[in-house]
Formats: sequence, C-alpha cells, structure tokens
Amino acid sequence: MLCLLALRYPKASNGVRIASVVLAVLQILVGMGAATNHNSGGIVPFGGASTVVVLLTQRSAIQWFGRPRTPGAPSQQPFA
Repeated sequence: MLCLLALRYPKASNGVRIASVVLAVLQILVGMGAATNHNSGGIVPFGGASTVVVLLTQRSAIQWFGRPRTPGAPSQQPFA
C-alpha cells in the first residue's frame, strides 16, 4: 500500500502524506510484533517504515505536500 501511495506523491495532497504515515506506523507495529516472536524478517520492514515516518514528518515534507497548486499547470518533474 505504501508503494501505491508513493506513486501519487508528485500530485498528492496532505491526505496522502498522512495516510502514508499511518500505514508506516502500522508496519512498525507489525515489525515489532515479528521481532518479539524472534522472526528476523520483521527488522527490515520495521527499519523501512521507521524511515518513512521520520522523513514524512519533517517540516520540509509537510510544506511540500501542503504547497499550493495551479489547476491545469503541468507537474514539475525534477529530472525531466
């Protein structure tokens, strides 16, 4: 689900960022549960989800998702 939301980031609003943070927090909880059951496979998703939460809760990410958009304007691609 996080990957599908990430595909919407270029044109996304703040709701997509919040949904991504909520899903990442759920993934952290699942990863912690797997780690407590001595399943080493829970550590990688735990680390990835933790990174997503940290990055999406930074001020710069909040400002980027809350930026004003001009209707009908072409999206700006950083590497286009």
